Amino acid sequence: MAVDLSDLKENGSTESREPIEVEAAFLVIIRGNGMIQASTDINAPIVPNRPATMDEMEMAAHKIVADIQATKTAQLVQMSVHQAAATARQQAEGQEIAQRLNL
Repeated sequence: MAVDLSDLKENGSTESREPIEVEAAFLVIIRGNGMIQASTDINAPIVPNRPATMDEMEMAAHKIVADIQATKTAQLVQMSVHQAAATARQQAEGQEIAQRLNL
């Protein structure tokens, strides 16, 4: 179960809060046009118009997961294409050598 870190606020003031030590962090924002963005720059200056709803957090999390999966899939396809090209080059080189040797 996720912990709502906003519950840890003291008196609603962010100035007196101690930093929360974490393993890693990233920022998820929802732009006005519904675009979801995730960034490792957690110090980016942002001005939310309102607090995020649970539905928005769920939707944004699903969108981020889908984008990450699409990126991973594209990387796998790209690796496969490079491997196929390397194999084709090796076969072409082998055929060229065989032709030179009249095999």
